[in-house]
Order: sequence, then structure tokens, then C-alpha cells
Amino acid sequence: MATVAANPTESDTAVEDMAKPRPLNDAARAEPAAPVAASAGVSNRSLVNPKLLVASLKNLAAPIIGILAFLALWAVLAPQVDTSLGSLPGPVEVSAQGVALFDEWAAVQEQKAEFYAAQDASNAAALANGGETRNFEYSGPPTFLDQIWTSLTTVALGFSWPQYLPCRLV
Repeated sequence: MATVAANPTESDTAVEDMAKPRPLNDAARAEPAAPVAASAGVSNRSLVNPKLLVASLKNLAAPIIGILAFLALWAVLAPQVDTSLGSLPGPVEVSAQGVALFDEWAAVQEQKAEFYAAQDASNAAALANGGETRNFEYSGPPTFLDQIWTSLTTVALGFSWPQYLPCRLV
């Protein structure tokens, strides 16, 4: 039976040295040590495990394929459904309307900001002249997004209110 003596290489001894516990001096306690990859001049990109990356991409593929299949079915089947108001809108029409609703909301927010800026200027002028200030709430019509937010808040409060929970918390 033959035995082979292994000569330690520099990398083997470096790994063994890193595994040994070392006492901390005052400088080491004050400042955390730099990561091994950064101190050795190795980029963090080389530390990414390609097998792990491929596995995570495979996990993302199924939901993305499902969403794309849903959108494709919606786009194909929606125009075929006729109602008294016309055919159902597809994803393109719905997304265009969503953008229009957001633009409407943004325009109302600008009007609201202008209203409060004018009110602040009027109040500053009234204070300078020794007059009385007035603070009003913006009374413009609520946008569709504002109404959605109000509805979601109402539902969330309804579900979280303690008197409606199955068991009393109080």
C-alpha cells in the first residue's frame, strides 16, 4: 500500500489561516473587516452561483408564462363577447383607460396643489395686512382613483375593526 504525502499549497494554508480564530485588537473592534472578496480584488459577480441563478429563473418562468397566457386568452376572447353595451374591452383598451385615469388623477393633484398654494399666498398677504386667515379644504370632484382608494380603505377598516372579529380582543 502506497501513501501519498500532500504538500500544502499557498491557497490551502490561506484557507486554514482564515478558519483559525484570532484575538481582536482595538482597531479590529472599532472597524469591521472588509469582505474577503473585496479585499482580494475579486468582484462580487464572480461569487454568483450559476446553478442557483438558473433555478431561480426557472421558478420565475411558470408565473410569467401563466400571466402571458391569461393576457393572450383575454385579448382573443374579449372581442367575441357581445353585450348590450358592445364587446368586452381587451387588455390594450383597459391599460389605455388606466393610463387616462392616472393622467386625470395627476391633473387634479396639480389643481389641488395650485389651490393650496394660492390659499397660502392669500393667507400670507392677509397676515401681513393684519387680516384674518382662512383655511379651506379642496372641494374638487373626487377622481376614480380617489374613489377606489376610499373603497379599499373602507373595506380594510371593516375587516380590521375589533368588534367584527370572530373573537374579541378586548
